[in-house]
Amino acid sequence: MKKDSRTFLIAAVILSAVFVLFTILLKLVDVQPAGPLLTEVGFGTVNAAFAGAVGYHPAFYKIASVFGILCLLIAACFALMGAAQLIQTKDIRKVNYRILAVGGLYVCVILIYVFFELVVVNYRPVVIDEKLSPSYPSSHTMIALCITVSAAMVLRGVLKNRRLAQILGWVSIGIGVLTVLFRLLSGAHWLTDIVGGLLVSAALLAWFAWVLLMLRQRRTPARR
Repeated sequence: MKKDSRTFLIAAVILSAVFVLFTILLKLVDVQPAGPLLTEVGFGTVNAAFAGAVGYHPAFYKIASVFGILCLLIAACFALMGAAQLIQTKDIRKVNYRILAVGGLYVCVILIYVFFELVVVNYRPVVIDEKLSPSYPSSHTMIALCITVSAAMVLRGVLKNRRLAQILGWVSIGIGVLTVLFRLLSGAHWLTDIVGGLLVSAALLAWFAWVLLMLRQRRTPARR
């Protein structure tokens, strides 16, 4: 168990470092005024080629938004389960630690989302709703994957029916993958926005897995 937790910790640190490095490089490498109103984006040649090849598809954008709503509904279910347990037990320490860990992950996702709304790395390759919008990292990618994959990771420990938990876990992951896919195909993001979203999601989920293992160790009596 300790070896597993160390593995997740190392993975979390490495993935976090890779995301930070990728973000820095995005501001330094091949920066071009390739966006609307000559807004700049790093890795300009690759991003411009991707944007030109994919184009913008409002239908895919709307489909991705619908799947995004489904992701938020999954998050709402965990919030309701946690609230119900807290009301029933009147002690946050008695709430399922997996649900608390999921809540902590959601807080981290929100903080990162707010940070990149304030500290703009680049804007979208298209103007939506008549305004420029920050697009790095892809918030839909980050939110969708963090919510759906974390749900799949903890459902077996939250639901008594293991078969149902397994099915819902795969459905959850499917929703997350489709959200990212349609977001990519919509053309509402640069390619590096999606890559950044994938990297930050992987880092957050690695930290989440490490926290889960640490919490489980604290609740498992030591064998003599």
